[in-house]
Amino acid sequence: MARRRSQPRSNLPLPPLAMKRRRSPRKQRKEKVDHLSNLPDALLITILSLLSLKQAACTSVLSSRFRNLWTACPNLKVARVDFPFGRRFVDVTTRCLRLRLRNPQIKLLNFSIHSGGRDRDVPVYSISKWLKYAHSLGVRELSLYVYFDHSCSLLPLIFSLSSIQSLVFQTHAVRTDGIEPILPDIIHLTHLKSLHLRVDMHHLDLTRLLNAQKDLEYLWLANVNVEKINIELEKLKVLKVTPAWTTSIEMNLYFPFLEILEIAISLHGVLQCFKGKMPRIRKATIWIQKLNDKSVPLLGQILSCIANVEELNLYIEEMFVIGGNWNFHPLVEQGKELPTFPNLRKLKIYVLCYEKSIQDVVSLLHHAPVLESFNLVHAVSNINSDS
Repeated sequence: MARRRSQPRSNLPLPPLAMKRRRSPRKQRKEKVDHLSNLPDALLITILSLLSLKQAACTSVLSSRFRNLWTACPNLKVARVDFPFGRRFVDVTTRCLRLRLRNPQIKLLNFSIHSGGRDRDVPVYSISKWLKYAHSLGVRELSLYVYFDHSCSLLPLIFSLSSIQSLVFQTHAVRTDGIEPILPDIIHLTHLKSLHLRVDMHHLDLTRLLNAQKDLEYLWLANVNVEKINIELEKLKVLKVTPAWTTSIEMNLYFPFLEILEIAISLHGVLQCFKGKMPRIRKATIWIQKLNDKSVPLLGQILSCIANVEELNLYIEEMFVIGGNWNFHPLVEQGKELPTFPNLRKLKIYVLCYEKSIQDVVSLLHHAPVLESFNLVHAVSNINSDS
């Protein structure tokens, strides 16, 4: 019989049997650890303070520990858009503030209200009540975004809250009637360090409010519908101004320590006079609309006030032609010279480039002896005519 040939034995090791390894009890305990519950209350409150009211309140269902933890947040942000029914928005906000009043140790540092559009109106008396509650809780930073008519009636109450150090008040309600002074002679709000206003108000109220702020460092006047801006602030460092495009305005600004200036303004039919003193200004950004041959002296007044600037960004976004005379000097008034910029090191100009504008730019370069960086941008199709 033929012998079967034996198969050669392989020296490779046999594969190990697939066996389920049992996890040790210690590893099982490590996997079940709830790291969120191990965080201290102070850190959890800091995290919850970054959320809106609706988001923070939803955490109350997590556990008994989180049931009232959200009410201790130093920041309270309420938005009408988070609530489909306006009545619930008013009730929840009122209840939340009353819960804080029961514990006098809880301070409200930041309070923000977004009332929504005009189709989602919030009663003025409700907002007034919330502001009084917030004042009792020692609020430091207040932000109001209200878009209903007669929102300016809140100004006397807002400017009586003496604890506020930062204020944002924005409204899109346009007042068609005459604007009259409504603020009292004595303003208790005198410790502001930051102020952002977008509201129609009388220029006497604005002057009285700003001149009462001795510690104000940041000021933004956005689309403020006033006839005059006459301000003297010793400690102001940053100023942003955007006047309304429908009202003529006179500006007189005195800021000995101002460092940053941003202005967006229309020279034709809006700005009537510009005077100021800013000896320590470092950076200025100027946006000009509707520049014509009659308004070139106004631009010269602005440049003279910021002659000590170190960085200048000048945007002539629109040139307004009157009587077909578009070939004029946009930067230099006829018969006068540009001021000298002894500290100017960085310059950017956005303007329509033609013969006389190039001549003005060259003249400006000659008046900047220490200039290090220059950028000229040609503005395409920025001429509008009155015809």
